[in-house]
Amino acid sequence: MTRSPVKIIIASAMFTVFSSIIHNIFTVFGMGYYTEPKLNFLWSPLILAQNNPSAGLNHYYVFVAVTFIGAMLFSIMYTIIGRDIKAHPAKRGRDFGFFVFIGGIAPFMLSISLTLALPIGFLLLWSFENFIIYLVGGTMIGGILIAKNIEETEIKSFKPEEIKEVEKPDWVDDFLKS
Repeated sequence: MTRSPVKIIIASAMFTVFSSIIHNIFTVFGMGYYTEPKLNFLWSPLILAQNNPSAGLNHYYVFVAVTFIGAMLFSIMYTIIGRDIKAHPAKRGRDFGFFVFIGGIAPFMLSISLTLALPIGFLLLWSFENFIIYLVGGTMIGGILIAKNIEETEIKSFKPEEIKEVEKPDWVDDFLKS
């Protein structure tokens, strides 16, 4: 498994782009929760555009930066821990993403549901969003970090002298005579 900083940055950037797209799609589905006046107290000034028309855009810039940092940590942890998962590289990344979701995101969402009075539909939406992001994002990272460069690929040439004659079993001659 490669620990190439360039590949980690590329994988993290791809994860960030994918995560941003999925987040935007789920934001549209959850817009009723985001615009619910009862929930306004939850949102940071970065997300609210009451007195600042660019507040929403500022939130998005911060979101992308934080997501990229999280993707870098995810990628680095994958290079350290992911090698112990026995599977094809893309499946290994998917499994790693699943373990991160089950071991980190799901318990966090459960604790939020016990701590904050958020609508259960909102928490389920966030949970499903994160489930998709970590499963597909993990698959992408697994595929990118494992992919070999052409220079790293060992090309084996065919050498006839390396072919060894195999002895025929006794039953072959008997079978061929019949």
